[in-house]
Amino acid sequence: MPSLTGRSQLANEATRGRGSIPLEQLPHRLAELPGDVEVVAYCRGAYCVLSHDAVRLLTASGRRAARLVDGMLEWRLADLPVAA
Repeated sequence: MPSLTGRSQLANEATRGRGSIPLEQLPHRLAELPGDVEVVAYCRGAYCVLSHDAVRLLTASGRRAARLVDGMLEWRLADLPVAA
């Protein structure tokens, strides 16, 4: 699950085995994402709009994408997996 964040979040969030991609770089870095999986975009939390923008961009480029409703903090607190 790549992190699609704003630049200010890059130092605060990193997932094991995955890098972060700032939203403004996503159009230029699509080739770095696997084409055969659904990409889950997330950002700070439920009210952050970056993940909505990322999903629109990803689906417009023909990729399967979904938005994580909560943020990464809630995901980790629920003890859900981060690395494949």
